Amino acid sequence: MFKKGVLEMLNNSNIVKIYDYNDFDPDKCIDGGKYLFWTKYTRTNNNSWKISYHTSSDFDYCDVYGIFTSCDNCIEYDRDTGECLAKYKEISTEELIKEIENTLKAIRKGREYEIEFYKDKEYLGKITKDE
Repeated sequence: MFKKGVLEMLNNSNIVKIYDYNDFDPDKCIDGGKYLFWTKYTRTNNNSWKISYHTSSDFDYCDVYGIFTSCDNCIEYDRDTGECLAKYKEISTEELIKEIENTLKAIRKGREYEIEFYKDKEYLGKITKDE
């Protein structure tokens, strides 16, 4: 269950980022295979959350599907217009709450995650351990 402060940060946020440091090594995070991965949740106009995926790697990475690939190799890339036609997944606030709860459980078990909350570009706070 959420503590009041976590729910308040979520309600005031329009961006939530969940960072996965479990296989991260700062000396190998660009092209050495030990990357930082994070999932960004952006509140939409219809109050759902658009999901995009990111990595510290310098290699081609799809932010729609969260996989290492070049747009040129994707069937959803329109070579004529240079546009990606893939649709970002969206989830409800209740589903995002479940994601945050699962991440908090993993943190309590010793996994290395960090959750950050933003209102536009204003940093609202983060969780690195369940206090």
